[in-house]
Amino acid sequence: GGTLAGIGTAETIIAESGSTIAPGNTGVAAFSGTLANLQTGSRYAVEITAAATADKLKLTGPLTANGTIAVTLTGHVPVLGEIFDIADASAITGTSVFDFAAAALTSGLAWDTSTFITAGTIRVVAGSDPFVTWASANALTGPAAAKGADPDGDRFINLMEYATNADPNVAISGARVFGIVHSIAAGRVMTLTVAVRKNAVFTASGTSQTATIDGVIYTIEGTSTLADLTSATVTELSPADAAAVRAALTLPTLGSDWEWHSFRTDDLVTTDDRDFLRLKVTGTP
Repeated sequence: GGTLAGIGTAETIIAESGSTIAPGNTGVAAFSGTLANLQTGSRYAVEITAAATADKLKLTGPLTANGTIAVTLTGHVPVLGEIFDIADASAITGTSVFDFAAAALTSGLAWDTSTFITAGTIRVVAGSDPFVTWASANALTGPAAAKGADPDGDRFINLMEYATNADPNVAISGARVFGIVHSIAAGRVMTLTVAVRKNAVFTASGTSQTATIDGVIYTIEGTSTLADLTSATVTELSPADAAAVRAALTLPTLGSDWEWHSFRTDDLVTTDDRDFLRLKVTGTP
């Protein structure tokens, strides 16, 4: 149940089940020593605060690592290709369990622990494409599994159906995008409610709203003339207004990896009787 923390040298470190090794007091540090034995049930707490900056066990002899290695990100957002050295030893053996619950990476990236046993490092690599998982779950194979394919012939390509939680095998499914004129605050406005990948964050991009997540770039555009699809300013509704708009619609139940977002043009129906909103979906490079 004890924790060994701080800065310094400990010739032999034996972490029994229930104990924690946590180099440093505040920020990162290195424990120096001859050898360390992290037994099953123990915890090695590693903090990352900057590029190539992490807590470390710095040993002249061997490291036996059979416990949990818990990684925490503090004020740093890792990028593709970063490597963090968390253990130096003459040899590393054992079977570690890595805990990255406090070290979530941005979409499209993943932790690679394969070099820990040989070099004492962990790396940030490209993650698997969620679209591939979605295509497999929908039994799409061969050419029908391509992002630009349209296996159900409904004129919505797979990328759009993936982005909006539609069914690529059902022609009447289509993109899950719903428009309605609804009363909000000062008056009635044009709104668009869209199914997007969970945890998407939309921000202003000129007059449009955009979000990038899980290999998809979502763009919500507005216009009054159709000649210029960025002629109307688009904003995302507040949670209260969004809930009211969605209550007025009959929306399907979404899968666990998608959620609804609702948008509006800034013009009121009483001052501008013609507005259009559209969703544009493209894949990330």
